[in-house]
Amino acid sequence: MLGYEDTEIFNYMTKNRKLKLEEYDDNGNLIKIKELDNEDLFTLCMHNTNAYKATKFARKEDLDEFSKEELEIIEKIFYTKAYDCYCKEESIPFYWFDNEAVKWFKEFFNTYNHDEIKFGLEMINYSNGRKFNVSPKSPYFGKELNLFTVLKFIRERDGVYYAVNNKGERTYDFVDKPTKKQVKYQRTKNGNRCVFLSFRDWKEYLIGEDELK
Repeated sequence: MLGYEDTEIFNYMTKNRKLKLEEYDDNGNLIKIKELDNEDLFTLCMHNTNAYKATKFARKEDLDEFSKEELEIIEKIFYTKAYDCYCKEESIPFYWFDNEAVKWFKEFFNTYNHDEIKFGLEMINYSNGRKFNVSPKSPYFGKELNLFTVLKFIRERDGVYYAVNNKGERTYDFVDKPTKKQVKYQRTKNGNRCVFLSFRDWKEYLIGEDELK
């Protein structure tokens, strides 16, 4: 026995659900069907939740509450350390992707738009754990961030400045408005251009050296 039987979450995850194991011969013919019990079903759900795949065996009615894009975001939050960090900051009272989690995520998506959340997730997983790819002299060097603090950071600013290469890939962060000298160095040394990512319309704007001091 698992010790979860007759608990609320056990009943929630197993109610009106069946787990079946099908066996086939070498020719692809079905030769056996075994219906597993609720303990096996719950073990499978629990294993995937522990592996940050809580949505994989979520109930259909819960998944139907969200768009495809929102489910992808939810999966990333569960998969990354963002989930743990956000819980510590906000004391989120859920672990499973159940009806309580659905309520929380509905409010979450009503509070923050998709662009803010996706950029926040990108930031906390950026550059091998470094939140900003900056010079050691920068005030943002080694700055500790979680999803909550990144979202707060986004709400408090108009955007961020960074350098991109010829492929449009972000390669170096200025964060705050750079000087003409900094932008010129990135251009002459690395062939990079400076852009400003607006947190208002989520578009990149090319910044010319003549616009800077």
